[in-house]
Formats: sequence, structure tokens, C-alpha cells
Amino acid sequence: MARLASAILTEYAVAARKIKDTKNAPEATADASQQLARLVPKRFLTASPWGQLQHFARYLKAITLRLEKYRADPARDAARLAELRPQEQRYWRLVAERKGAVDARMQELRWLLEELRVSFFAQELRTPQPVSVKRLETTRGGFGASWGAPPPPPQKKKRRAFFFFFFSGQPGGPPPPPFPFFFRVFF
Repeated sequence: MARLASAILTEYAVAARKIKDTKNAPEATADASQQLARLVPKRFLTASPWGQLQHFARYLKAITLRLEKYRADPARDAARLAELRPQEQRYWRLVAERKGAVDARMQELRWLLEELRVSFFAQELRTPQPVSVKRLETTRGGFGASWGAPPPPPQKKKRRAFFFFFFSGQPGGPPPPPFPFFFRVFF
């Protein structure tokens, strides 16, 4: 755990320094600052799932690589950011609507957004699973058209009743009871 925290904090310092030193890229640095603040808030070691903590150093390295590449092709960075921004805005709007209550599907979506950032801005770092805007759309499909629509309430199962009538007055059998029997069975 200590090695992991050390690696994350080292990459954090490098990314923060790169954001501070990058000039002439206000939109990219503002986005990278927001991402950095979301990734490494206070108590991030206890608040983040263990499986995702292992990827934090790569996420932070992706921030650094993105800002290094910005000079070479600012239009590409702006196009990728324009593709990514609506996805993230929908996700954070959904979190706000749910007052911060995040379930497993929403956490999966949040980390897919981080993986999408890596695939957009630092492909050489690779992602553990294939990720794209299209895959993100299929993953978020369970949240409804606006991502904010709550899942439909479970349907109440209709109970069906079947009535059975037994009359055991068969020839050669036991004598019939004084009244017929009714059984009611629910499914």
C-alpha cells in the first residue's frame, strides 16, 4: 500500500507541476486541473476502490502526457475534449441528482470515463479493457436516455390462483366425503 501511495503521489506531483508550467493551453490545463482534483481529493486512498487505486499512477501519467502532446496538435486535443466533455457532464449531473449516492454501475461508468481519457490523450499507456464512446454509451444504457432517469421500479408479480375441485366418489374407492374439497393454490 505504501509503495502504491508513493507512486501515486509522485505522479501527482509531476502532473501538478506540468499543469502549472503549461502555457498557452488554458482549456486543456483547466480540464486537467479538474481531473486532478477529482482523482486525488482529500482521503483519496480510503475513498477510492482498491482495484482502481492501482490505475491512478497511469491516470496521472496520462495527464502529463496529454499536456506534453498538446503543443504538437492542439486541434486534436480540443476535438477529443469536445467528444469527452458531454459524457462527463452527464455523469456528474447524474451524481448530483442522486445526491452523491453512487452504486456499482455508476462507479464502473466513472472509471470507464477515466479509461476513455487515457485512450484519447495517452494511447501509449494502454487501457486494461477496450473503451470508446460507443462502449460508454452501451454501458450507460441502463441509466435511461438522460442517465438521470432512475431504473424502473420492479413490477409486482401478479399472483394467479387456481381452484381445484376434488370429489372422491369413484366407484370401488373410499366413500365420498360429506362435502367436496376446494384447494386454492397460488403461483
